[in-house]
Amino acid sequence: MSIENLPGKTITIQLMPNQEGKNVAALYTHPCLSPTNSAVLYIHGFNDYFFQEHVADWFTNQGIQFFALDLRRYGRSLLPHQKPGGTHDIAEYFEEITLALNYICTKEGIKKIALMGHSTGGLITSLYCNQFTDQFPVNALILNSPFFEFNLNSLKKMLLPAIACIGKFFPCISSSSSLTRGYGESIHKQFHGEWDFDLTIKPIEGHRVDLGWIQTIHSAQKMLQKGLNIDFPILVMYGEKSVKPGAYRQDMQTADSVLNVADIERFADRLGKQVVKKAIPEGMHDLMLSNKKARQEVFKTIKDFLQTQTELFKN
Repeated sequence: MSIENLPGKTITIQLMPNQEGKNVAALYTHPCLSPTNSAVLYIHGFNDYFFQEHVADWFTNQGIQFFALDLRRYGRSLLPHQKPGGTHDIAEYFEEITLALNYICTKEGIKKIALMGHSTGGLITSLYCNQFTDQFPVNALILNSPFFEFNLNSLKKMLLPAIACIGKFFPCISSSSSLTRGYGESIHKQFHGEWDFDLTIKPIEGHRVDLGWIQTIHSAQKMLQKGLNIDFPILVMYGEKSVKPGAYRQDMQTADSVLNVADIERFADRLGKQVVKKAIPEGMHDLMLSNKKARQEVFKTIKDFLQTQTELFKN
């Protein structure tokens, strides 16, 4: 699904240029049925962009304004000179998140905000909230299968620190690693899924990464695993089980075929003191793209969390 198919508006946020040149981010605003003081800002994962219109519809039907950010070098923010999804500094994304929050507060008049991150977006938003929550009225963090640890076999996990070390000094060396096709085929309607998205900016096999990206993610994960101090309510959701990545199999329709959910469950408690964890039966990696029954459980979990743990429903 392209931006032209979504009913809301998108603005381009100008970012500081780097050695490669210009950077931008795209902020999408979904139509809201009535005025509200509450909002959600959604941050996508790796090899991703915002296309989940049904998620935006659900939030606005609850009286919560919905915004989504395509980070630099992703989706609608990808410029011709840029490597898709590439980064050698996780903190560079904090610039567009800050600017998006500033726009939401000052231009849209929002007083209460929940950040919501999926996969790599969950890692980014966790670190952001640990550092910047005093600057904006962020009331909650909602995580959808956050990328807290690489899903590797024992041998590759042993080698990961060495690979990350090489990436620190030789960041532009291309990695042989990439996403396997199974997950992408399990969600796109052209194959075995029910969802439509733009395969040029979210390809089935994912974008190639370099060793600098691996080092950056590994370093960010280690920082999180040592423990953060986020001082507001956090909801961490993940599938009830994982299955091995690879070629498409039917069991990928009812499990996480990208990450090990045991890693998510284990590290979730290190985010702060107000963590609510929820395993979603039959949940896929992007829980919002799971089957209808699982999605309903996700939305119920979010609603219960926001009603009992935050003030976002109290307009």
